Amino acid sequence: MRKKMEKVIYGMLWALAALGTAAYFSLKNIKALSYMPCLFYRVTGFYCPGCGGTRAFWELCHGHLLKSLWYHPLVPYVCVLSAWYLFSHTIEYLSRGKWKMGMKYRNIYLYLCVILVMGNWVVKNLLLAVWGITL
Repeated sequence: MRKKMEKVIYGMLWALAALGTAAYFSLKNIKALSYMPCLFYRVTGFYCPGCGGTRAFWELCHGHLLKSLWYHPLVPYVCVLSAWYLFSHTIEYLSRGKWKMGMKYRNIYLYLCVILVMGNWVVKNLLLAVWGITL
């Protein structure tokens, strides 16, 4: 069952990588897209847990890792994790199992995602509310 789930994740990640690449190249000249306003922010004056994600993706695509981490640390984390997952499984599949190096799925990766999202949300809203520092 675990192998089947890992193959599904592998296929989904390749599909997402292709979709992300296609979206980037088709929209790369539309700079305003990377700075779309957040409805939650407009209504409440505070950032939502996903605020900065689009900008983080945009900055990462342009090679600005530190800016990407500032806007939303989940984006570089997921990109690195996904890249390693795809690379390690591709090597394992191409070697027909001789090199068993495929990254195994573990729930801790999801827990870290939740911690990053919630931590980012709290820190960004504290910076905004206490010191007026905006994204």
